[in-house]
Amino acid sequence: MLRGLTLRLHWQQKHANLFPPSAQTAGFAKKKGKDDDSGPDPRITKLLKILEPKPKEKMPEMSAEDTAMWNEATKAYNKLKLAQHRVYMSDLSIKIQLKKAALAALPEHLRKEAEKAQTDLPPPNRQMFTWTPPIPGYTEQQGDASRRRRRG
Repeated sequence: MLRGLTLRLHWQQKHANLFPPSAQTAGFAKKKGKDDDSGPDPRITKLLKILEPKPKEKMPEMSAEDTAMWNEATKAYNKLKLAQHRVYMSDLSIKIQLKKAALAALPEHLRKEAEKAQTDLPPPNRQMFTWTPPIPGYTEQQGDASRRRRRG
């Protein structure tokens, strides 16, 4: 493909006199009553301004006491979060151990059934729990409206 493009460009350069500059570029229709020197489109300039990176704000200088206080607070927060994570993970591992023990306590034929992956789809008419009660007659109204639209 690159070779074909190179050959095409070479041919165009060789026969440039056949293609005047106005014929080589696609032109767009100009709007009547609008000057050529009106400048760039204001929408484009607005978009370009939005895309410019914002200057970074410098952090205010902190005193040694403030820096020490922030370091202590950070360490305390990390210790707290690590302790919460350890509690969560130990709870999870205990539940996994209990599940394995319960599976091991089952008879052989029930254990095989319990270890099978559930590939059944949920029933299509299952109840979906929502935060608000259903609006009576809403689905019937929707059905009537769609039938009217189809009729035209």
